[in-house]
Amino acid sequence: MRTVKRLALIAVGYALCVVAGLAAVTVNELRMPDDVAQGSPGMVAFGDMILFVLVTGFAGVVPTWPSTATGQPVTAVPLQWKA
Repeated sequence: MRTVKRLALIAVGYALCVVAGLAAVTVNELRMPDDVAQGSPGMVAFGDMILFVLVTGFAGVVPTWPSTATGQPVTAVPLQWKA
C-alpha cells in the first residue's frame, strides 16, 4: 500500500474518532435532565469535555494500532537513518 493511501486512511480514522467523541457528547446532552444542565452549566461543560477527550482517545487507538503493533513506520525511513 502506498504511503499516501496509508496516511489518508489514518486521517480518516482520526476524523471518525472525533465524530465518535462528538456523538458521545451529544447523546450525553440529550439524556441529561434540564434542571441539571441549567443548574450547573460549568460542571456540565467540563464533564462534556472530559467525555469527549476520553471517547476520542480510546477510539484513536484503532487507527494508531496497525502501525504500532507491527512496528512498521507509516512512511519509508531513508537509509541514512537506519541503524
